[in-house]
Amino acid sequence: MVEGGGDPAGDLGSTATTSCGQPEVLHLRRSRKERDRLEPVLDSSRSDELQSPSSQLLTILRRDLVAADLQISLFISAAKTYRQDSSLSPFPPMFTTPDGSKDTTGLQSVIREIPPVSTLKRQLELKSSQLSGQLLQLLLWILTGGQSQLSLRCLSKEEAGEKLALVCGNLSSSNLPTYVLEVKTANTARWLAENDGSDTFHAFHGSRLDNWHSILHHGLQQHRAKNSLFGEGIYLSPELGVSLSYSSRGLGWEASQLGNCLACVCLAQVRHHESVKIHSEDPRRGRVEGSEGGQLPHKYILVRNNDLLHIRYLLVYGQPISSSPHPSRSRFRAWLDSNRMMLVLAAYGLLLLTVGLSNSAVVRRWLRKSGLLQ
Repeated sequence: MVEGGGDPAGDLGSTATTSCGQPEVLHLRRSRKERDRLEPVLDSSRSDELQSPSSQLLTILRRDLVAADLQISLFISAAKTYRQDSSLSPFPPMFTTPDGSKDTTGLQSVIREIPPVSTLKRQLELKSSQLSGQLLQLLLWILTGGQSQLSLRCLSKEEAGEKLALVCGNLSSSNLPTYVLEVKTANTARWLAENDGSDTFHAFHGSRLDNWHSILHHGLQQHRAKNSLFGEGIYLSPELGVSLSYSSRGLGWEASQLGNCLACVCLAQVRHHESVKIHSEDPRRGRVEGSEGGQLPHKYILVRNNDLLHIRYLLVYGQPISSSPHPSRSRFRAWLDSNRMMLVLAAYGLLLLTVGLSNSAVVRRWLRKSGLLQ
């Protein structure tokens, strides 16, 4: 819950609380049935490689429309943020110029041409799509997962309940996600094989919306941590409400059927190791050497090795546009959440300008002539 999360000292977004689960870490072992079901991501796309680009795109949309919508939404959220230098990673290679610079202006122009996924699916089925070659390339790059081969699959209600039960007991209605998606990358099969038979548990991680494009492709990375009050590393929690407090809603894709104001939390599988710190009276497990904040707080987990955890599921909180009572207000609040730092800097600049002008002799003379200052 740092960059891509946050620690207890970080800024909080929208708050939510829950009593699901207990703070104690849950020990889990994967069943053989689960291991057998996890195949390399490439297997599902081998047949697609033999199709034309338009046919390949249609196949992806038919396979899982919700997952496709979300991948596009997360990409657009990262592309629109003022932090895109760090959030928009990986960057689509078709918008990289020969000298290695990024054509962000061209990318923004093409993004505006993306139709809603249901409309795009219908157009492709009727062979009436007017997608430009560059837009078709971009959509295929997003939906096939680029170099990391990111793949999302929307779970049924029953499957989602089973996965959330890995950590939580009964969730309150306010904390129930709209969708739960399974996450796979090119590294998933390898990580599961290397940790086969290991003692593992699951925990949540929260982050702002525009971070998730990068997080899902690269995994949770401790070097992206902004705050390290209780030690450097990746902060997680066994309680969903704690992680939700770091997952402020942000602006996604205006044409998304999931809603353009979303929040996400991931459920990661973690291997027990001495580098995984939990709240404990044992200083070897509950405290990081050199920690400014002392002992790790209750309900927090700190992972100090990127290889000890892997994202397995993504919880999505959205509101379909048609059911939103105040869509324009939601968009405005989401815009405020996404641009808080920019607004703070603008306000600070305005304050400095006001102080400077008030101390200016020229301005004071003008105000006296105008009768505005005695």
